Amino acid sequence: MKLNFLKIKEYYQKEGFYILIIHSINYFFFKFFKSFFHINTPLHKYKIYLVKKIKKISKNRIMNGLYKNVYFNFDNGTHWNYFDISSKLTGFYEEQIQEKIIEMKNKYKLINLVNIGAAEGYHAVSLVKNNYFNKGYAFEIDKVGQDIIKKNLIKNNIVDRIKVFGDGNYNSIKNNVDIKELKKTLFLIDIEKGEFKFFNKKNINFFNKSFFIIEYHGNIKLNKLNNIERNFFNLIKNNFKLEIIKNSGRNPFKLPSLNEFSDDERWLMMSESRPSEMIWLALTPKN
Repeated sequence: MKLNFLKIKEYYQKEGFYILIIHSINYFFFKFFKSFFHINTPLHKYKIYLVKKIKKISKNRIMNGLYKNVYFNFDNGTHWNYFDISSKLTGFYEEQIQEKIIEMKNKYKLINLVNIGAAEGYHAVSLVKNNYFNKGYAFEIDKVGQDIIKKNLIKNNIVDRIKVFGDGNYNSIKNNVDIKELKKTLFLIDIEKGEFKFFNKKNINFFNKSFFIIEYHGNIKLNKLNNIERNFFNLIKNNFKLEIIKNSGRNPFKLPSLNEFSDDERWLMMSESRPSEMIWLALTPKN
């Protein structure tokens, strides 16, 4: 979130002076202390109310879609983003990415998943638990996140099928992932601009036999890239075929369990609480 004059004006016009002050305080703590201290606005409080309702209805199991019946314990919240729990437990979270993962898995007969920036393990645990992949590697730099992943592995009875590690960089991957498996491996990466340092001229030959889906945190206008972004895309261009994936629609009305909720509540549950539009990069090897 960039708190410039236009953003300040937008908050004031939409929500008034009180909400503007709350957003300013939240921004201050995140910008200068890297803290996730957060004062909730009325909208946030409404989303928390919906999360509690969905947790009770779902009993902490995903209710719908490709990840259906996978268990996630959100009773103590999450180390990352509490406000997307409704979309996760209903099964609609990053639905377009779920579908692209399975599409690539089936088309290229992929058997292993490496999830870097795994958070609570939403994708890694679900994909292995529901037998889309034989085994997985979950890299999560946050120790609280690592502990949450391990607890979810126990609850889903797949402790022996996913290995949990810290920072997911070239050295840690090289030391833990069998090089012979790289041609049958999908890398799912969400590392908050760390993607620009993931590939370089020294390691690209190690990675260019594998498949990737990367959440991209750069300039969404790809014709206005900075030098770091341009170098990143040059490496991709020379080694992979690139497909841009954008967010897609959700249909909360296909889930009967949500019939007790109003239209406003159902659509609010679909929110992933992103500050702006996101894109993902799907990479397949050129060779």
